[in-house]
Amino acid sequence: MVKGFRMALLCAALALAGSAVFAQGGAKSDDVTYDKRSVPIQIVKRLSYENYRDIKLLYTAIVNYGGGEAEFDKLVEEYAEASALFFSNKIVESANMFTRNERNIAAAAYKLAAQYKADVSKLHDDVVRMKVKAGIKMSLKGAAMHGALDKVVADASHAFQRANDLEVRKRPIDAIFYYRMAKRNYFQGYDIVNGQFVELATKTSNKNDKDYLLKLAESYKIPEKYKKDAVDNGNRVYESREKQK
Repeated sequence: MVKGFRMALLCAALALAGSAVFAQGGAKSDDVTYDKRSVPIQIVKRLSYENYRDIKLLYTAIVNYGGGEAEFDKLVEEYAEASALFFSNKIVESANMFTRNERNIAAAAYKLAAQYKADVSKLHDDVVRMKVKAGIKMSLKGAAMHGALDKVVADASHAFQRANDLEVRKRPIDAIFYYRMAKRNYFQGYDIVNGQFVELATKTSNKNDKDYLLKLAESYKIPEKYKKDAVDNGNRVYESREKQK
């Protein structure tokens, strides 16, 4: 479905751009209709590309955290309607529909960005707590946390701040990109701690210590509650266990 949608929209976007140039260049300079249509044509040319791009970028986020396929399909329907109006030579109506589509895409993006922001904030708190507790437990075994953990946490915090800045500057789609980047770095923090406890377990010959360290390692895997976030970070649609059955 998605592959077909992308191909259809790509063809529409390319055709719109080419047709718009032809329509504008083919009109006579003293044609009043041309003067009235010049601005709407430019709107159609711009939004036929930008809306198509943004709809694609938001697909996974909408399905995972927004209104699902229904919300995504509504945006696609608006885009298709705007395209149909253009090819019916209803330029003003097409421009209006593309503009409405742009606004609805933006509204969805802002709502999603707010959701990502809240999720990253919770993840940040969880990782900081995890880092402190793991560090104490590791020190009891005469070891110190790997320096890589500090780096990924710092990188995550930087990405989080960048995302927040982009959201304030009304660039929600770019903000979502950086919120995902922050999540990816925080998840790496879990992997680092898990791997370090596994490494300690392999170096001890005491069975009780080995079992204890492996149990600790298991507890520092990425929590189940973040499974959807991890899938979304790979730009994939999350399917719950109920749906997989």
